[in-house]
Amino acid sequence: MFDMIWDSDLATSVAFFPQKLEINTASVSGITSDGIFELSKDVSIGYRIYRRPTHIGKVLVVHFHANAETVAHLDHERWNGLDASVISIGYRGYAWSTGSPKLTKLCSDAEACFQKLASVLDGQLKQLPIIFYGRSLGAISAIHLAHLHQSDANVKGLILESGIISFKELPMVKEFVKSMPQVAPMFPMLPDPIGSLKKIASLQLPVLIIHGSADELIPVAQAEQCYQTCPSPLKKLHIVPNGGHNDISFVMGSRYDSLLRDFMVHVTSPPLTAEGVDRLSVKELKRELAIRGADTTGCIEKDDLVALLKSTLTK
Repeated sequence: MFDMIWDSDLATSVAFFPQKLEINTASVSGITSDGIFELSKDVSIGYRIYRRPTHIGKVLVVHFHANAETVAHLDHERWNGLDASVISIGYRGYAWSTGSPKLTKLCSDAEACFQKLASVLDGQLKQLPIIFYGRSLGAISAIHLAHLHQSDANVKGLILESGIISFKELPMVKEFVKSMPQVAPMFPMLPDPIGSLKKIASLQLPVLIIHGSADELIPVAQAEQCYQTCPSPLKKLHIVPNGGHNDISFVMGSRYDSLLRDFMVHVTSPPLTAEGVDRLSVKELKRELAIRGADTTGCIEKDDLVALLKSTLTK
């Protein structure tokens, strides 16, 4: 019954803004390649692989895009500069994917695609550590896969940017419910259709959460709730002052790349030991503590930074 409500034509028209594109079957200079994951005779999900032009990079980002974007809207130069190869996975009805978008199918489709991932990657890409990334709508799929695969040896972290955490609490959803008098009385009793908070509550992977303080579509309170709910010993919430929903990288400038790079390098590096902490410079200590979201305001001497960082290793 609940699925019928969330997957109704009216709900779908409010929740999704799919754009269609033609698949490019010819690789572009060996850097990008397009394909599809066949999930059933009626549903196929499009993807695009972005390789680095000189070498494969140090990490594979499994990317889920925002609502009004497609797998072709990735800033390849940015991820290239971050030493990452990327596979961007779409949704039903977007780009060259078939079928119609369905809220209740986002997670199962993402899992079905991920299970087929090895079949579309070449030998080098298969060896890379994986970081899940979800922006806006894409956070739903990224959180789901991080929750399911956090124990996989090659899965290293999760990045959420302007992410949807609770679909029911979105302002546009609340406005939508007002237009459905038959649903409004039961709305408070409806379970959230994506269940992301429950998944986050058991997540032990390193997590980076980036959100604008002035996000007009997904209130920053959702990012704060995500951070508070997540039990991961390595989690960071970065709120961008005056950042909106679609301009985070613009508002942050070069600091955006630095934030992503520090996180990706950290989670794909060997675990830091107490002995390793003793060898770090003040700058390196501060960077490691920043990645962990630690408060260094009470640290005056280098020894204070060392002690604080060592205390995070035991959590």
